[in-house]
Amino acid sequence: MTRTTDDGIDVQFTPNASGLDRTMSSPKRKLGFVKGYPVELAAGSSVPQAEVAAADNT
Repeated sequence: MTRTTDDGIDVQFTPNASGLDRTMSSPKRKLGFVKGYPVELAAGSSVPQAEVAAADNT
């Protein structure tokens, strides 16, 4: 599942063995490697929250 924030950042949630992987990307913005980005996924009555750090795709 992919959602785009108001700031134009694409956040993708992918199921894995321990829950969800969160991947962020932005064609318009350079995401800082040191900065953490808060994300939440609202699915019904469940709203898990996490902080995601930027990483190089290579």
